[in-house]
Amino acid sequence: MNTHPATAVSRRSAVYSGDAFAYSLPGGFAKAAPWPSRSGDASAQAQAQGVIADRDSDRTLIVTDVVCDLPADWLAAEKILVLPVRLRFDSRSRSDTGDCKAALDFFRRDLDGIGTDVQALPLSVSGTQEFIHERLQTQTDFVLEVSLASHRGNGYMNSLTAAQNLMLQHGRSRRQAGIQRPFKMWVVDSTAAFNGQAVLVTEGVRALSEGATIPRVVQQLDALRKHVHTLAIPRDVSFFHRHSRIDGDAAVNWLSIGMGKVLDRTPIMHAHGNMLSVATQARTHEAAISRAFATTTQAVRTGLLAPCVCLSYAGDIADVQQWPAFVALEDVCMRHGVALHLGTMSMTNAVHLGKSALSIAFAAESPVL
Repeated sequence: MNTHPATAVSRRSAVYSGDAFAYSLPGGFAKAAPWPSRSGDASAQAQAQGVIADRDSDRTLIVTDVVCDLPADWLAAEKILVLPVRLRFDSRSRSDTGDCKAALDFFRRDLDGIGTDVQALPLSVSGTQEFIHERLQTQTDFVLEVSLASHRGNGYMNSLTAAQNLMLQHGRSRRQAGIQRPFKMWVVDSTAAFNGQAVLVTEGVRALSEGATIPRVVQQLDALRKHVHTLAIPRDVSFFHRHSRIDGDAAVNWLSIGMGKVLDRTPIMHAHGNMLSVATQARTHEAAISRAFATTTQAVRTGLLAPCVCLSYAGDIADVQQWPAFVALEDVCMRHGVALHLGTMSMTNAVHLGKSALSIAFAAESPVL
């Protein structure tokens, strides 16, 4: 599969440009404080510092990419801006905007037959800048973008450049409106594969709603991203094998466990940072899904580093809601105060995993499969 690799950047500490612009490079922020262990910690800290609990959340626009695979109604309710991706394949192109009906139509009509020359094209620098600027309110003081992983395409670097341009463009508009407060924007490299960045988006929303300041949230997301794990189960293993090599990712080591054995069985893929590997195998797709759900359920019981589990499915999510393993996970999440998000898989993720694939993401210590 062909994607446009990100422009190389030096591996150094986070770079700050005054109070106007800060962003996270793959090296990460130095001395990031531990993520609050209780949901009330962020709010209590904000109140102790004399900060109005919802102040930063009211003035912040959160931006992410369509590959987060979060439910469309949840994204709309939280007023999260979703950047689209354009897919090019077989002399055709489709815009992946997160529309569930369009995605289901794509799964039914196009997905099985596409070749391996698929290109996933994020918005250009100017396209990103215009897309965000058109939706900015004059009173918006902060923008927090959780970006597509830098090793999976050039969307992250495009967003960094767009952010610098937006500082000038939106700052000028605000001054003309008589607003002198500085405008700040952060772009966080999710480093996650498939729907892994959904964990960061969900946790950012939760922390802001509980009163955390936006610089604090950015710093903590930078620390949390190192603990995001994604389990992916393809239904059509041969499709996934043909489409599994993503530029910038470590190649899946199929030979280490025997190519013939893998193609006769269903693998559970484990994505962590820029690593993608076959964690284990099962005799059937259903058995692999049950194993992945069991692993996730155990992680919830043990304790997650962020109280959310994010699932996406390349098909009708109503089917997933009927699975006994999903019902069991839903019950455990409710009892442990963990938010469970189930969304339709984006076209962009589906061209890697195939029709009827499942992806589960959460933040924890290394899961045991």
